[in-house]
Amino acid sequence: MRERLAQHRADPSCASCHRPLDAYGFTLENFDAVGGFRTKDGTFPVDNIGELPGKITLNGLADLRKNLASREVDFTRTLTEKLMTYALGRGLTASDHVQISNLAQRQKNPTLQRLITEIILSDAFRKRTNN
Repeated sequence: MRERLAQHRADPSCASCHRPLDAYGFTLENFDAVGGFRTKDGTFPVDNIGELPGKITLNGLADLRKNLASREVDFTRTLTEKLMTYALGRGLTASDHVQISNLAQRQKNPTLQRLITEIILSDAFRKRTNN
């Protein structure tokens, strides 16, 4: 898998996305396709180390958790965008982005439950139309 992803990072048309994202995926390598924890992939030890741009090394889930916690505002905003896109069943508009900014900024000690509740109470969700 790493070899295949290394090919993507070497291709300029793929690298801009793969370089920052692959490191996060590598930290989750201890989990198999159905979420079971593993220390080996076949007979090989799992390599769960990823390197972000800027030479930031993430060694497994604990480092991933710390990295995301240190970027709570960015993480909350991005998660809100993804959940809102899913909830609306369409791409986001300029007015959606305004609501997302407001939702993300209101999150004090964010929880997934609170975020989902805020999304379903938003005007964008309550006043959506089926096109």
